[in-house]
Amino acid sequence: MLNIVILDDQKPLRESLVDLMTSEGHHVAGFDSAESLWSGCSFGTVDILVLDLNLPGEDGIAVAQRIRARHPNIGIVMLTARSEPDDKQVGYASGADIYLVKPSSAMELAASVKA
Repeated sequence: MLNIVILDDQKPLRESLVDLMTSEGHHVAGFDSAESLWSGCSFGTVDILVLDLNLPGEDGIAVAQRIRARHPNIGIVMLTARSEPDDKQVGYASGADIYLVKPSSAMELAASVKA
């Protein structure tokens, strides 16, 4: 069982991702903004962060950079609509371990988390 955090501002998607990862046997928490993540998450127990890039306020790239600098052992899966090669390069450079483009299948996300 992994401790997974989902950060996505789209409530229906966030809730479906939480449900998916919970059904895979993981402990999952969902947040709708970077600000709610910083105030409501204890990072000492997080294994994986599934992160959208298009967020209100602080964007996902900045979040990934902060997480990577402060908690280098947390795995980061970016799940975003940004699909250009330059976007992927920036994502990996900012700390992503895996970069998935929306819409992504449930199987692909589950496999990415297991990896």
